[in-house]
Amino acid sequence: MNSGYIFVLDGPAAAGKTHFAERLVREKELTLCPRMTTREPRKGDPEYTYVSESTFEEMRKRDEFASYRVFPTGTSYGVSKKQVEEILARGENPVIIVDLGTAEQVKEVWPRACTIFLIAPLEHIESRLQALGLNEQQVSEKMQTAANSFSLAPYYDYVLPNRDGDQDKVYRQLRRIVEETLAQG
Repeated sequence: MNSGYIFVLDGPAAAGKTHFAERLVREKELTLCPRMTTREPRKGDPEYTYVSESTFEEMRKRDEFASYRVFPTGTSYGVSKKQVEEILARGENPVIIVDLGTAEQVKEVWPRACTIFLIAPLEHIESRLQALGLNEQQVSEKMQTAANSFSLAPYYDYVLPNRDGDQDKVYRQLRRIVEETLAQG
């Protein structure tokens, strides 16, 4: 196994995971490892590889995911071990966006993975979800999940609160975490 570092961003929907991952990639800090999903593509979804439900299930049975989650709606999300290993083999450090509470699965595969939990005040999450154009039921479900997610924070290496207006400050903290982790060699 390559000795590179894997950075895992976790947190509730609309906490800023994609925003910060894309910024790290843009500034050449890390390489984004796309997630796999069985849902239909949405506008602005650069971090996904779309697969059928049967393909996803076969991959799950073959233990090909570093982390995965199957939601009650039937939609599944996962991170392919193979894709992460390919990034590491190129000498790059992957950033993975995982679904809430699945960062521990990544740690089981790669114990040195750096797990970062992004959290935001519930009112900020709600306004971000509404801005995405989700229907009332989707917003309500994601808000309930977000409210329950605060209890997960102690299980991560780092917890970063992402309040509206603080994105640059949060990003500087995130970059410092990445730089310090990479400096450990």
